[in-house]
Amino acid sequence: MLIGVTGATGFVGGYICTRLAKDGHRLRAMARETSDTSLVEKLAADVYVADIAEGDKMPAFVEGCDCVVHAAVGYAATRGEEQMANFEVNLLGSLRLLELSRKADAQFIFISTGAVHEKILDDRPLDEAHPLWPASTYGAYKAAVEAFLPAYREQFGFNGSAYRPTSIYGVHLTRPEKSQWYDLVRRVVDGERVDVPGGGKIVHVEDVAEAVARAVGRDDVAGEVYELTDCHIWYRKVAEFAKEIARVDTQISGETGDGPKHDIVTKKAEETLGIGLDRGRQGVRHYIEQLVEIIRG
Repeated sequence: MLIGVTGATGFVGGYICTRLAKDGHRLRAMARETSDTSLVEKLAADVYVADIAEGDKMPAFVEGCDCVVHAAVGYAATRGEEQMANFEVNLLGSLRLLELSRKADAQFIFISTGAVHEKILDDRPLDEAHPLWPASTYGAYKAAVEAFLPAYREQFGFNGSAYRPTSIYGVHLTRPEKSQWYDLVRRVVDGERVDVPGGGKIVHVEDVAEAVARAVGRDDVAGEVYELTDCHIWYRKVAEFAKEIARVDTQISGETGDGPKHDIVTKKAEETLGIGLDRGRQGVRHYIEQLVEIIRG
């Protein structure tokens, strides 16, 4: 299959492209003019230079594709006081790709986010059927795009689906220094005293890419959304892993505890897509081992 991937040179997009190429798919990788395309070029991808905001270039990107994986995000546009850029770049850009994919009869796979969940009800599971209450315009735009997918299935018989990863960790394929918790681990390795507040629900980037790969070409995912999360981790534990692995005497402080009040239910993704979201804390420890090795060169 020919698969178009937006955000192909980014962290998640790079893993998605790598996984799809492993399955023998041909790739059309969308990249900005300033992006590092070295990875996707090695994957024999056709590099299409464009930005999702450039609507006039999107028809040619979608043309001939059997599937479009939309992983690109204009993050800066979601954070500003003025939100028109967010509407035009992210929301309209995503909906334009959805409509072009429909017209081209190309499956549409949308990388959404766990940030669609902020207000969480205590009387029901936190799963795909839970009402959405995003507390950021980033989460709101993702939730808005998600809403069109079941509508497109019912109205047009179209195959579009969404995947909601929580905070994604893993070694960045082209810029390791941009990997999750890289700076924290570096400070621990260097012996700096660190105070590490907070924690969060996480999922490994390879599991996100695996979910996408297993959804490609399947009609039964049409109109569906899938929660993708593995476990919760306190960031102090990340630092403690780094201290243990690096065998340093760094002083660490910060929150710790049993975990979150609400767990995200991932049964639907595990059963439908046949993926295991079960790396747990040992998966995080293995990742920190990789980071320590990279940092020490």
